[in-house]
Amino acid sequence: MMSDMELVAAAKKLKDDGAARFKNKEFKAAEGHYRDSLAHLETVKNDNEELRALKVTLLQNTALCCKNTGDFKASV
Repeated sequence: MMSDMELVAAAKKLKDDGAARFKNKEFKAAEGHYRDSLAHLETVKNDNEELRALKVTLLQNTALCCKNTGDFKASV
């Protein structure tokens, strides 16, 4: 089992990987990275402001990926 710090670090790495994919216009791959990152953050036990801000960013990035792939319902 990963500690909260390890989970957040893994989530940030996945977010960065998603950003790289997004820059290459690989929107579905980027969306997958963002969703995986969110899944990691959902298992963190100690909630804080930084964690909530990261979740908001990931949700916004996921919505943007969905919009760019034409999946408008998922982007909402």
